[in-house]
Amino acid sequence: SSDRAGSHYYYVMSNAAYSYNTTLVDNNATKDLAANHTTGRFNPGFANWFTTVMINPFVKFKGLEFFGTVELAKGGDKKGVDKTRKVDQYAGDVVYRFGTNEKFYVGGRYNIVTGKLANADARSVRVDRFEASAGWFMTKNILAKLAYTTQSYKHYSEFAGTSLNNLYGGKFDGLMFEAVITF
Repeated sequence: SSDRAGSHYYYVMSNAAYSYNTTLVDNNATKDLAANHTTGRFNPGFANWFTTVMINPFVKFKGLEFFGTVELAKGGDKKGVDKTRKVDQYAGDVVYRFGTNEKFYVGGRYNIVTGKLANADARSVRVDRFEASAGWFMTKNILAKLAYTTQSYKHYSEFAGTSLNNLYGGKFDGLMFEAVITF
């Protein structure tokens, strides 16, 4: 029901330049697509070291599938700072495939990420995503997909440095149609 390799929600929580305290704040993230390709993803920002353990159970019975993710990560902020912080991710993806050669599917996914963005942060942030989708494998290598997604950002600070933080109280809901070709 979702892209298990990453996010397709590029720039959904980014904005163009805006004025704050009579100063123009230029948002470079909306200008250079190649340099800012990860805007729709959560990045824990580990710097000099990190350790992660990931478990991905997969079970299929006839047309019903379950794919899960349990990821436990810990690491440091920057070189020379060894204080450990952790970020955890939990996800469950349930898909039902049907039709001739299972060419069609419906599914749902729930994903939670929690953790501190820096050791100096007083509390952990949390990102919740729910997605429901339906898809059609037009050929073995071409998929058309319609998905509804809702995502919320909790416990982010109101400011990132001296700029307003787009993720503070952030939430989006949306419908997306996409087609993909695999090789």
